[in-house]
Amino acid sequence: MTIEEDGTSFFKAYRSNSGSRYEQLFQTANGEVKRTRKNLIVKLVLPLGIGRLAIIDALTSQIQEITNYIRSLKENTIWV
Repeated sequence: MTIEEDGTSFFKAYRSNSGSRYEQLFQTANGEVKRTRKNLIVKLVLPLGIGRLAIIDALTSQIQEITNYIRSLKENTIWV
């Protein structure tokens, strides 16, 4: 953390130019599966304006896509 003379402060990356901490593994229309060293992250972002039924349809179909992707991986997949 760096503190300026006027009292403002900001965080500076520990390592500069080290790339993203996430590795994207799979992508859907509104979501993605990515990983870090220790975690598998599943993220879906849906707009509220599409309506309740469209949200339900998008969730079920995209979760099914993500589930199928994970099932397609070999049993002995090394994540780290």
